[in-house]
Amino acid sequence: MTYNLLKSFGKSSQDTATRDIDDLLRRWILVKNPGGGRSTGCALA
Repeated sequence: MTYNLLKSFGKSSQDTATRDIDDLLRRWILVKNPGGGRSTGCALA
């Protein structure tokens, strides 16, 4: 899943969605896919 797709699920602001995704990454619930740039995505751990 890309970050933009994840951000579109909720009805929160872009900033809140970014903080939520970062929190899930820190807790190892989500992991970043290899690569980078604008198409960076993540998957369930």
